[in-house]
Amino acid sequence: MTLTSGDATEECGTYENLNTVALFEDQKKVSLFTVRGYGSSRRYQLATGVLGLISAALLMAVIGMSIQRACKSCPPDWKALNHSCFYFSPPGGNMREGWDGSRADCVQRGADLAIVDTLEKQTFISKILNGRHKTFNIWYGYWIGLRDKVNEQTWTWINGSLLTEGYWRDGEPNDYNLFAEDCAATYPTDDTLKSWNDAPCSHPLGWICEKEATEI
Repeated sequence: MTLTSGDATEECGTYENLNTVALFEDQKKVSLFTVRGYGSSRRYQLATGVLGLISAALLMAVIGMSIQRACKSCPPDWKALNHSCFYFSPPGGNMREGWDGSRADCVQRGADLAIVDTLEKQTFISKILNGRHKTFNIWYGYWIGLRDKVNEQTWTWINGSLLTEGYWRDGEPNDYNLFAEDCAATYPTDDTLKSWNDAPCSHPLGWICEKEATEI
């Protein structure tokens, strides 16, 4: 059971090669065999037929319970990847916030800034940003849940885990000109593996929220 990459749609696991019709027919064959083997009185045929139908109904109920599975989905305007949902703030100058303001918006949505701790997530996010913006621009960045504000050069995710694999642009992070560039943002770039930049946390940018998909 997974969510497919893309829009807010759910996809649940299915059980293939489960031929319930054939199972039902097998139950009827058992009933007919019993009738032929033990007699053909009308009452006996009726009883055996009813017994076969009951057996088939019970079998179908057991199968139904065994294939029950939970579906998960994302809200409208969110993007799905595996078991997570991602929200990208709308592009445009009037929809930019500093890191703290961006995180506050995510929290209001029941989420938090995105933790981009796998190559799959990085590739997924880069594809969406490159679809929005065709070129790199300092205003096209989107805040993610990473910063080194507590301990300089110790980049930490908002869940408390340390950064182990970064996707920084060449020369980054550099704390440029001692501007206290303590928060990380990701940008549209030609190289998927080089899209992060450190920036002042008050710098107005877009943002990416992440939360678990909800069960329906």
